[in-house]
Amino acid sequence: MTTVFAPGARITGAGLNDIPGAGFTTNLSGTSMAAPHVAGMAVLAQQLAVERLGRRLTPDEFRDLLVQTGDLINDGDDENGNVVNTGLNFRRANMLNLAEGIEAKRPENILSNSPRPVTVNIKRVTGDFDGAFRGASDFYAILIVDGKEYRSPTINGKNEITPNWEFTNNSSKELVPITIRIREADGNLNPDAQIDLNPNEDSEDLNLLFNQITGEIIRVEDSERLGTRGSLIQLRGFGDDAKGTVQFDITAPPIV
Repeated sequence: MTTVFAPGARITGAGLNDIPGAGFTTNLSGTSMAAPHVAGMAVLAQQLAVERLGRRLTPDEFRDLLVQTGDLINDGDDENGNVVNTGLNFRRANMLNLAEGIEAKRPENILSNSPRPVTVNIKRVTGDFDGAFRGASDFYAILIVDGKEYRSPTINGKNEITPNWEFTNNSSKELVPITIRIREADGNLNPDAQIDLNPNEDSEDLNLLFNQITGEIIRVEDSERLGTRGSLIQLRGFGDDAKGTVQFDITAPPIV
């Protein structure tokens, strides 16, 4: 039933009597010695969390870290007590391990140890690029997330679509590069037209950076902040030809 152990045997602490040559100290054992160890660890852990994480630990976080980072001890391996040993394993609090556990919670350390899924979802595309003579547009998307590319199926004969094209790639980068490219399929007669989605004059594709720590979505060309994780973003291209509109969002689990 014990959650965690702490040093509690023959602990030197403050004493009431000034023993010549010994100072105001005494040696005692028991939970009255172990509990202050954990209380002191709580103070140090919160100080470190504020310094390294910018916030305090929740009570559940502290409890879990206290147990998870404790040294493994066995009841019965080297005791000469007056009770029957259980042979069970328990955890004994370790402040250095606890500090390292707090450091591991820093967002950049979480990312480096475990790549996380970043998802781009194209919600809507509009534009008329074939004219009345050839009918409505035939759209497909190319999505690139941290270097990995996905080409969507083509949706034929529509100038406005709600495709929900979705692509996910795991990334350990704080700033994840993302490219959104929409093309209009012209068949074998002509190269597929690249639709202008970028409000900047010199770009057609949407070139983005997604910050996994803050959740911000930034346009590369002008460092414009477009939104945050999960927010619906709509943009229209700048050019005179092949100018289209796209709605999309970028989602990823928050780092906590």
